Amino acid sequence: MEDKLKKWGFQDNNGIENTQRIRIGGMMIKLKENLREDDQRPTISLGLGDPSCFQCFKTCPVSEDEIVESIRSAKFNL
Repeated sequence: MEDKLKKWGFQDNNGIENTQRIRIGGMMIKLKENLREDDQRPTISLGLGDPSCFQCFKTCPVSEDEIVESIRSAKFNL
């Protein structure tokens, strides 16, 4: 293992054990703690999972048309 690390120029990171314990919820708290209160820009909750309720995430018409076409074709009815 040591030879492979040297070959690629990597070195051991002794602090990696602590970072493996960070969960998504903990990271979300850390992100929220670092938001500035005077910043009026809207934020999108990363924990929501479904971005479709935000206007900036729209499906393009080409994708919608392809979905409708595949449904009407009945080729994918299993």
